[in-house]
Amino acid sequence: MSLEVIDILQIIFDAGLAGIIAAYVIWDHMKDDRLLTKQVQEFYEDIEKLIFYFYSKEIVDDFLKIYKGKVEIPVPLQFVNEVSNRHYYYKIKVQKEFSELSKYLGLIATEKDKIEYLNYTYIILNENGMLKKRLGKEIIEDYSDIKESEIEEINKYLESLRDFWNDKYYWFFIKPKLKKDIDFRADLLNFIINLDKSFKAKSKNDYFMKGNLSYFSKKYKEAIYNYEKALEIDSNFIEALLNKGVMLSTLERYDEAIQFYDRVLVIDPNDKEALVNKGATISKLERYDKAIQLFDRALVIDPNFIETLFNKGATLSKLERYDEAIQLYDKALVIDPNDKDVLVNKGATLSKLERYDEAIQLYDRVLVIDPDFKKALVYKGATLSKLERYDEAIQLYDRALVIDPNFIEALLNKGIMLSKLERYDEAIQLYDRALVIDPNDKDALVNKGNVLSNLERYDEAIQLYDRALVIDPNDKDALVNKSATLSDLERYDEAIQLYDRALVIDPDFKKALVYKGATLSKLERYDEAIQLYDRALVIDPDFKKALVYKGVMLSKLERYDEAIQLYDRALIIDPDDANAYYNKACIESLRNNEGKALNLLKRAIKLKEKYKIIASNDSDFDSIRDSDKFRDLIND
Repeated sequence: MSLEVIDILQIIFDAGLAGIIAAYVIWDHMKDDRLLTKQVQEFYEDIEKLIFYFYSKEIVDDFLKIYKGKVEIPVPLQFVNEVSNRHYYYKIKVQKEFSELSKYLGLIATEKDKIEYLNYTYIILNENGMLKKRLGKEIIEDYSDIKESEIEEINKYLESLRDFWNDKYYWFFIKPKLKKDIDFRADLLNFIINLDKSFKAKSKNDYFMKGNLSYFSKKYKEAIYNYEKALEIDSNFIEALLNKGVMLSTLERYDEAIQFYDRVLVIDPNDKEALVNKGATISKLERYDKAIQLFDRALVIDPNFIETLFNKGATLSKLERYDEAIQLYDKALVIDPNDKDVLVNKGATLSKLERYDEAIQLYDRVLVIDPDFKKALVYKGATLSKLERYDEAIQLYDRALVIDPNFIEALLNKGIMLSKLERYDEAIQLYDRALVIDPNDKDALVNKGNVLSNLERYDEAIQLYDRALVIDPNDKDALVNKSATLSDLERYDEAIQLYDRALVIDPDFKKALVYKGATLSKLERYDEAIQLYDRALVIDPDFKKALVYKGVMLSKLERYDEAIQLYDRALIIDPDDANAYYNKACIESLRNNEGKALNLLKRAIKLKEKYKIIASNDSDFDSIRDSDKFRDLIND
């Protein structure tokens, strides 16, 4: 017996005849409500199917246009007609039920109400059972230009219908919920493949097409299999060689990918796509000079090939040749002013040059073109983070995660942001979500290790760094962060060995130089530490961490004037560097300059509250510790 029936019997027992009448009325309403819920659920499912078959028809039509004359069409024409017939059938069903049931989904509310409850989705349903697109105040009757990439908008629209029903009709006795019937992401992407289950690939083009469909469904291994079958028929099939290379690169099997691009270049030394793809893959292996040579070869063949300009710009940016990268992005934007990837990458490069306002303007341009472009949302969030506009950054990461809950870059960036705000438990949850999606994501492993290290859970942190190093033994960040954790455990010799491994991989890795210097400092090997800081400052004279760390070292050697000069240099670079103010305060306290020390310490604490606790235990402030002003500052 259900809980609801037990409750009603209890009402009857407690209330006598009046209770019986009340219970009957309630029960009668419950039956009506259940019936209505069922009808609305079926109507909602019909709307889903209408949209699904509309999309299916559009995809099949596009498929026929693309492959007509190039490939033996595996989809019999009657299937296309069947899709059209299904679409028409659900259109008539929705049209028939619209006037009776749509009010329960708010579909015949005023336009103002629609906008409010639909959360500004631009897909709406017309009373004749047809979809409409709305951009701003303009309603577009012709929706034939809706693309598969806009499936997220459809999901948002359907979620809005469900939410409206659930919020408005969450009644006392029953709690109706509209259930999702179709998984657009899974069902639609596999639609064409399953249209004709009897189809068997015979020609190289058949296998090539199946490989592409598997690629679009993110079934990369299946795609590789089909490209291999195509190449068994024709070993010089350039398109299959290129696409297999792309698949292998996507799976981070870079050396194998390069072999396939090389096979293309043997057949056609001037194939610009092979040159660019090989260059992009080699760039991922950090062989930047070789990558640039390949891009330059491609640009001789076609100076206006945007893919080449984009990839060469990205590689130059990795080499910190930012001005050259921006020139290439600008050239690409002359060819296509609305190329989203180029705009975002130019924004990222401007951000590295600390031209944050310009970067944000570019991200905003992209988001006008495509409000759901995840990369723009995340990169804008990262730039806002550098401006310490953390709440705005988190909102952008959340927007990206609404669009794609499995977008690892958004999970990682939000995790880093929460870690900066010392919301460590939340950060760990995000890294764990990323690791569920991809257990071998090195950045998620390293970032989670960093948080655990901050929480002094050192053994757990080291385990995560080790997992990252099994995946990539040359991961510099994993090596350096594991070293820093070993140093915190006072396992200094092991730490130094790992720093040295990182510096063999990259002798100019600034972070390794500075962190190794900090470890040598703990061993009181000050001169060696200073040499490492100087090496880092030769590489980057504005490397703030090296300036501050060297200043701390000079302070230990009582070379206070030199130390203060370094802190002042750091503060020119970043006027809000709390660590620089704190260390200057330490020096003034050691010099018995109470007033200066307190003013500097006050500025450090204003920027970062944690310096109250640090100062209360720091022997550098022993000379002013008994001062009322010091106690007031620490205890405020």
